[in-house]
Amino acid sequence: IAAAPPPDILAQLAAHGDTVATAEPEAVAPQDDEARAERARRIGHMVREILGDSDAAFRPVHALYQDLLVRCRIAGLGRDVLDLAAFRRVLSVARSGVPPEEEATDDWREAERLAFALPEDVQGVFLLLARAAMTGAPCPDDAALARAYGTHSPGRARRQLTYLEERNLVVVREDGMGRRAVAVIGTAWETAAAAS
Repeated sequence: IAAAPPPDILAQLAAHGDTVATAEPEAVAPQDDEARAERARRIGHMVREILGDSDAAFRPVHALYQDLLVRCRIAGLGRDVLDLAAFRRVLSVARSGVPPEEEATDDWREAERLAFALPEDVQGVFLLLARAAMTGAPCPDDAALARAYGTHSPGRARRQLTYLEERNLVVVREDGMGRRAVAVIGTAWETAAAAS
């Protein structure tokens, strides 16, 4: 009697991979607005967790993006939750420190509209300033602007502030004591004066 041929393990793995590849997008695809909003909330929460690391502000964006993709897979959200450009926008919003409940306000949507017309590397700086201005909070200092820009250099942060002023998005004012205040042009938003 002839022995049965051994099972073709490579074929079985390939078939299993095809099944997983075709099943995964359907399993994670949101079915309605509520599911999409919940998915976005979860992703935003994960990005905030990533930024909670003390060195996260200075890690390259692509490394933060890979960290998010791993966390999303572990959470069962799939492999392709966001492309890199969408991740950069979510990252800029998270770096601004805006609470999730404020993200749905008309003022915040206007801030995002203005920010997302800028180059990606400046969006976080603008959103940080806009959030402080919306609430009348003290103007972020150079160290906070540097973290939003992803650098340790206060000089680079100040250059981004100058860039935003040259683009007619903000007006920077200093009082007699050297404290800085920033107003967002076209809105009623202005930060309180604070040491830079």
